[in-house]
Amino acid sequence: MTRSCLFLAFGLWSSFCLPSFCATSDEYYKAGLSLYNQGDYAKSILYLKAAAQVDPQNWQANQVLGYAHYRSGDKASALAAFDESLRVHPNPSLQAFADKMRPAQDPGLPDLGSGGLEPVTEPTAPAPSAQVEPWRERTSPSSPEKTDGPRVFRQEKWLEVRAGAAFASLGDMGNAPQAFLDYFSGYNATAEGSQLGIAMAVLGAMALDKDNAVGLEVGTGLFNGLSQSVVESGFTLAEDYRPMMMDVELKYLRLFPMAGARLQAELGAGLYLTSLSMDAQGDSGFGSYSIEGSMMGLGFGASLGLALDFPLGQDIALGAYLKGRFATTSGIQGTFEDQFGDRYELGLAKNDAGWVSYTLTDNIGTGGIEWATIDYTGAEGGLSLTFTY
Repeated sequence: MTRSCLFLAFGLWSSFCLPSFCATSDEYYKAGLSLYNQGDYAKSILYLKAAAQVDPQNWQANQVLGYAHYRSGDKASALAAFDESLRVHPNPSLQAFADKMRPAQDPGLPDLGSGGLEPVTEPTAPAPSAQVEPWRERTSPSSPEKTDGPRVFRQEKWLEVRAGAAFASLGDMGNAPQAFLDYFSGYNATAEGSQLGIAMAVLGAMALDKDNAVGLEVGTGLFNGLSQSVVESGFTLAEDYRPMMMDVELKYLRLFPMAGARLQAELGAGLYLTSLSMDAQGDSGFGSYSIEGSMMGLGFGASLGLALDFPLGQDIALGAYLKGRFATTSGIQGTFEDQFGDRYELGLAKNDAGWVSYTLTDNIGTGGIEWATIDYTGAEGGLSLTFTY
């Protein structure tokens, strides 16, 4: 006997609790009440049955379930639901209505659509302010049919991990190689720059409804940056600059179901940070020097993007994304210490010829020297993995 009860208890638990969500009786009730008020009686019955199964004392669910059956033409099921509601919560008006239903045929029964008894609402029952949307996983266990796309796209929250290739104009740094060669024309000079890099990001999103969501993205981009050198008798210079972009964006997402897949349009805006690694070495004829360290700069930006995802399982999807970015940073500076232990406040600057290099921050704004900008305006694209939770 004990063994049978354990199997029965396990069977009831597994029928109510889905793998990712076990809804409460009140949540099922609110969803059923909302669907009833929308006139979708067939679907409301599924939710209301689940509410009554999870909590047999939920008299509101049984009362609205009775009305849903009644409007669907199933008077026997309606009467059974009314009796169950009355068993927990006596209601003279409902009792009178149920008593009139007991004869097999009673033409005197009121038409609910013409001013008859209506479902319980405030203050005798909670309003469906926290409606459980049918498109999400929070559906009745009595309704296994899923008609609104793969389960992974019906979850309330998800996390996307992205990685791909990136292109950025890099602003003054992107134009620096040619400016450096022009500035040192006639000398043994070399300069190389790359506007390509790799990008990675993590996006956490939460659905507002089946079509709209909001999210927070934290990303980074690594670029080859700039290398420049001059080697002449009595004078050498070699500088390497490697920018790393870091961004934190708030995003609005628009969701479009597409025959088993999902298209996601994105609009984001937020903070962009540059962490610039610098390695400068040289010999001015009065002694050699070596300076290594990093500079930081802050800016703002925005992005537009599209992502197309395909389900790999119930809680995971594989996708591809593409986005354009509009962002710039300036005021890039840091504290450095040379081989003699002297400390300097240095900034990334450009002269009036466009040559980009480091200089003392006190020099910026004088003699045609200005702050240099690193512009991340460009595009990136790659693959993504989506995990629901």
